[in-house]
Amino acid sequence: MARRVRKAVADRGRNLDPRRIRLRRRVRHALHGSTASIISSNCIGGRISELAGDDYRSPTVGLLIDPASFVEFVSDLPHYLTAEIVEDPAESERLGYPVGRMGPVTIGFMHYPSFAEAVATWRRRAERVRLDDVVVIYADKGDADCTARFLDLPIERKLLITTRTDLAGPHVARLESVGDPLGIDMGDLYTNWERLAPVLTPERLALLRSAGASALR
Repeated sequence: MARRVRKAVADRGRNLDPRRIRLRRRVRHALHGSTASIISSNCIGGRISELAGDDYRSPTVGLLIDPASFVEFVSDLPHYLTAEIVEDPAESERLGYPVGRMGPVTIGFMHYPSFAEAVATWRRRAERVRLDDVVVIYADKGDADCTARFLDLPIERKLLITTRTDLAGPHVARLESVGDPLGIDMGDLYTNWERLAPVLTPERLALLRSAGASALR
């Protein structure tokens, strides 16, 4: 009980951080009521929807998807949004949470108590996706091949978030690494979401909201 109280007090203090207040207002002003589906490779998409005060319109919220699986998934969204998900009992047993597969795509349902509940939630959110109003966000994890493949995908509204200094362009946003000797780890951006301020600029948020925009810039 005491631990929960301390955590609640700490969270309240963090949410009064001026950086968080500014970013929350910025995101909510730009995106509240948007119909865009934010398909992201990590927790960023879910956090953006929460800050905007909108429902989740992506099945990838709160899941664990490795880089190769994510790039494959977004390379053919019409197929994978309706494909059958098959349980992988061996991996589920090994990892301690439900794991499903759609051909080469592996999905870790790490926050779900059962495979059936995970798939039901996936289906419900997948049905909300409007393929003419999709934004895809990929957080670079150091797999250069997957990063290159993602940037080559013919997706109009996509954004790569990376620590790499050799990448630039309209689809690239850079964040500093957090104490990683390899310079790759961006840290927990769901908990420390104030660090997304350099990524979620007013210009990017405007294009994130706008269906048919040429790119996230």
